[in-house]
Amino acid sequence: ELHRRHRAAGAALLNAERSRQARGRAGQVRQTEHGLNAATDAARLEVESSFTAFGAADEVVTTQQKALELARESVTIAQTPYENGVITSAELSDAQVRLLQTEWR
Repeated sequence: ELHRRHRAAGAALLNAERSRQARGRAGQVRQTEHGLNAATDAARLEVESSFTAFGAADEVVTTQQKALELARESVTIAQTPYENGVITSAELSDAQVRLLQTEWR
């Protein structure tokens, strides 16, 4: 009888320890899941932010390309009147300076 009680007490202690360990592992799993979710959210936010920044940069490049095209056109348009004596060299130079300023942006 005493031996049976000792075995039962030992089994109860062992079950209690296993239960405690299982709860600990479950807590670790939840903590890992929370960490993974936080890292996933941070990565998603970074990708979305980078995509938005890329779109804005692409718009700037497109705008600058159009500005450069217009500045080149302005110099070309100014060249003919200058050659015909309709505008001064200062006016032609102004168009050329605007072109250079646009190219440097």
